[in-house]
Amino acid sequence: LLGETDQTLHINNLHYGVADSYSVGVFQTGVGCFSDASVAINALVTVVPSYSVDISGSDNVCEGGTVMLEAMVNHVIAGDILTYQWYYMDSNGQPTPIEGATGSNYSISNILLDDSNDYFVAVNSNFSNCGAMSEVHEVNVIALPIVSVVSDNTIVCPNEDVALAANVSPMDTYNYSWTINGQMQDAHTATFTTSMPDIGAIYATVEVY
Repeated sequence: LLGETDQTLHINNLHYGVADSYSVGVFQTGVGCFSDASVAINALVTVVPSYSVDISGSDNVCEGGTVMLEAMVNHVIAGDILTYQWYYMDSNGQPTPIEGATGSNYSISNILLDDSNDYFVAVNSNFSNCGAMSEVHEVNVIALPIVSVVSDNTIVCPNEDVALAANVSPMDTYNYSWTINGQMQDAHTATFTTSMPDIGAIYATVEVY
């Protein structure tokens, strides 16, 4: 190695899987005696791979639902023990550790609108003490729609048709599923027309999603 004449050799930018061998020759000044030695670098140090971590899981979730996030760590050495810490970005854009969120998975049940946030995870290797940090994962909590069922006529004659409509707020594109007296109907739009019985009432419900 040109210019390397000191007792100590500094090797920069070692990479995983390196198997280079190095040798050194020593001359005794004034006498001319010579000795040498060689060694494979991987016999002296263990170069671990650079870990990286990605987050998989929920992006959009309805209010009251459950968010499930999982840290996926790449290039892990067999037998290594990893430690985790999950974070969220506070209102000032500062990372805040989530108390007790120290596993490879993180979940929130009965999620609130205020839980819409950017989350990330830091992972550390017990074997090498090297760490990795994920990119932020955005979770959006969507407010539940407010639904009411209205009719153009609340009093009708027996066997007469009655038109029902689902009023939904906020306005958006939804799917609809109607039931009458607990029986699922083949009706999947915001409006539905059914016939009244000879006597009595009908009980209509609509699921909006």
